Amino acid sequence: MDQSIVFDDEPLSDFESTLSTTPATTLLDQVEVQLGLAGKPASSDNQDSETAQRPPKRRRNSRGIEFIEVKYTKEGTRTAFYWQHGYEAECQRPNKKGKKETYWVCLKCHGFKAYGRTHGGHIKEHLKSIHGIVETLPVPQCLSVLDLQRHAPAASRRPELSDADNRIIVLSKFKAALISFICCTHTAFSIVESEYFQALLTTLSDMVPDLLPTSHNTVRSWVIESYKQRKQQIQVLLQKSRSRIHLSFDLWTSENHLSFAAIVGHFMSAKYTVDSVLLAFREVKGPHTGENIAAVVKQVTDEYDVSKSNIGTFVLDNASNNDTCIDVLGKAFGWSKEECRQRRLRCFGHIINLEGKEGNADGKSRKEGPVRAVPCRGTYRCAKRR
Repeated sequence: MDQSIVFDDEPLSDFESTLSTTPATTLLDQVEVQLGLAGKPASSDNQDSETAQRPPKRRRNSRGIEFIEVKYTKEGTRTAFYWQHGYEAECQRPNKKGKKETYWVCLKCHGFKAYGRTHGGHIKEHLKSIHGIVETLPVPQCLSVLDLQRHAPAASRRPELSDADNRIIVLSKFKAALISFICCTHTAFSIVESEYFQALLTTLSDMVPDLLPTSHNTVRSWVIESYKQRKQQIQVLLQKSRSRIHLSFDLWTSENHLSFAAIVGHFMSAKYTVDSVLLAFREVKGPHTGENIAAVVKQVTDEYDVSKSNIGTFVLDNASNNDTCIDVLGKAFGWSKEECRQRRLRCFGHIINLEGKEGNADGKSRKEGPVRAVPCRGTYRCAKRR
């Protein structure tokens, strides 16, 4: 018989049957008590005595099989909360092994609802869904923090760090914060030598005199070290790329007349997300010729170990020196002229900017038709004067 099946029936009145002297689960109950898996039974001695004074309940299911209540005269193992809402009954039809199985019978239901005695999950679900009864756990005793620490398992306690280890951790965080502050705010390295800056930080923590360097050369070495670490991280990202590395670069001239080239890599990461990373911001010495630009780009690809098989396309503006740059790179990588032309992509935003400037040169707006992308012209130059 399936112990999880629910039966509906009416109570019996005059049906006689013999109850087996040893319930089927008695041996299992004794083992649970010996192993400490069962606590004090929910039913007390008074409840057992009251149960023993009245005749056992007799029920019959829809199949005509009789169930007789099992009464205990001593403590049993009915510790689960659902025994407060049901009783144990023994099926009078033996199973295939000739044993009579016991069931939990619901006291709340008007009809006969029985579940296997060991099917606690089904019983709890029945009480919850049908009668809205759930198990109420005892309220834990309120303990102080000291009591909790005192009674905590030894294995869960973390070993305390020594003062030297704590100082290493704090110094690492302080270095990262100081480097970010100096680089992102364009602050001079010599700020650490300022007595006012030292006094400001010292008001926050007494550890500052031991952490803050007193020479701008130390800050310089920290910045260079951080740069090398981040460069290695980017190199790992490029090596794990799921696509080719596409490059875009442009030149910029500072107010003190220094030329710089910003080179950006575009690729699909190992997590299949499109990423764009600044690979280098290098000074271009000499005129803005294609040969000088190509020398800088080639140097950057070599530093990041980006081989010619991993290089994709180049997204550049329409300046003629960029055409020369791609031709020089093509010779270095062994590309044909046709392959160089295919890898050389035009910056669409730059084309729109040039078309808009040409259309509004006379102060009037062109309304003859939509703006179209035009091919590269030798007279075109970057919108920013180099």
